[in-house]
Amino acid sequence: MASKPNTARQHKHFAVLIDADNAPAAIVEGLFEEIAKYGEKS
Repeated sequence: MASKPNTARQHKHFAVLIDADNAPAAIVEGLFEEIAKYGEKS
């Protein structure tokens, strides 16, 4: 049985994993700002 396409807005989910040992503290704020362009907090 074929399903009908969902016409409601679909949200894509993804995770961002940061290796804290390798991420300089100086770039973390800019990193989160860039990530925020692609999604929203839930």
